[in-house]
Amino acid sequence: MPKEKPQVSIFIDNARNEISLHERDYTPGIEYQGKLATIGGEVEDGESDEEAGIRELWDETDYRYNKLEFVKNFFFDGYRIALMRVKDPNLNDKHFKTYEGTGKGMFFSPDELKKDDLAFNVAEMATYYYDKYYSIKLDL
Repeated sequence: MPKEKPQVSIFIDNARNEISLHERDYTPGIEYQGKLATIGGEVEDGESDEEAGIRELWDETDYRYNKLEFVKNFFFDGYRIALMRVKDPNLNDKHFKTYEGTGKGMFFSPDELKKDDLAFNVAEMATYYYDKYYSIKLDL
């Protein structure tokens, strides 16, 4: 279903250079059921991408950050997605609680990412991200 407003997606990058993704739910009619997606959502009227990202993190996880770094704008199904990141070298968790989808969130290393498991354009975002920040070429 096409989005009417720009979106924001966030990667939390932990101490092991793994990125955060969550499992989408199995509600009938939802796209990409059970696939892995980023934390994020709609940029509300009058809100910056960073403000939307901070709000979405607060809404969807137990993580609280006051500053996000812009990575790049991506386009999917005709709408813009601003990819944002936060690098937290103190974060060592493998799993995290999310209030979105099935409630299951995990941090994934480049070797653990599989294209068939990813929703939307997460493969494109992760490929760009790992190349930009770690010079790792993903084959997704």
